[in-house]
Amino acid sequence: MQQRVSGIYVKIHLKWNGILFLEAVSHIILLDIIFKRIYEGSITGKLTDKRSSILKQ
Repeated sequence: MQQRVSGIYVKIHLKWNGILFLEAVSHIILLDIIFKRIYEGSITGKLTDKRSSILKQ
């Protein structure tokens, strides 16, 4: 009985670690994309402003 319980615990523990790890990775990727957009936007800010004003018309 003890062995089965610990086996289930390990599986649940690994699942939680996997979920947390995946969430952390997705957050890092999202931050990377956001920072890239901000960085590229600061360089080509004038171009994107022109594009958005054209799209609004």
